[in-house]
Amino acid sequence: MIKVTDAEYGRFRRWLLDVEQRILKGSLDPDEVKAAVQVLMNRQRQLFIPPEAQLALVRQRNTECRWGFTDADFAALGEPPSWPDDPLCAVVLDVSLDTVQQTFEEAWHFAAAVQPGNWRWGQVLSDEKHLQLLPGITHQRGLRWQVVDLGANWDKRNGIAPEAVRDPKTSPHSAIIWAASYFPKWVQAMDGESVSFVWLPGYQLTVLGSQPWASVPDLDWYRSSRRVRLYAHFAGNRSCGWAVPSLRE
Repeated sequence: MIKVTDAEYGRFRRWLLDVEQRILKGSLDPDEVKAAVQVLMNRQRQLFIPPEAQLALVRQRNTECRWGFTDADFAALGEPPSWPDDPLCAVVLDVSLDTVQQTFEEAWHFAAAVQPGNWRWGQVLSDEKHLQLLPGITHQRGLRWQVVDLGANWDKRNGIAPEAVRDPKTSPHSAIIWAASYFPKWVQAMDGESVSFVWLPGYQLTVLGSQPWASVPDLDWYRSSRRVRLYAHFAGNRSCGWAVPSLRE
């Protein structure tokens, strides 16, 4: 999915042509250029941990929290998908517990626990009267690998509203919160400029003073107090710093 404007892409292409010409003329060393780009790519990869490390964490949490997944459940997972090339895409081990509400609370517990601080808006309640999945998404207990584009639908200039792009077939829910629990460095890198904050588009919320199911939870990193925040806004809100993550095949 394209995430830059035509003008931005045009400027990048002109810069790339200039680099190519300098390499051809011998004023730039191609190995040095590749090394510099590789540093940037490695920096992005450092935000995430590999699937086998996530699997070890889930096994540990399963034992500690008595979630009840068996060796057969873990074996049924199979091999994880190939890691995607896009810098804000990740393979995520999504854990669905007995209910939507239990899953949400357990995932947030671990996402909050791996950060130096956390804050949750009091209106983000997880009982059945306040939290549900986007209509068309069915909750099913189990373990599954998901490929999540955590920077999808990010419009840095105009912002984008979740209601404009969410879809029951592609909108992740708990996978994003579990991702926050596996990837604390990803959360701490969020600045709304180079790494987006994220909506949780597969959920919808009812909050006080708003229409039923009109709000969507979101996650961000509050840099000054070094804490992850769980908040919610109206599904029609636009914000330039927020992406609306999407599942990939």
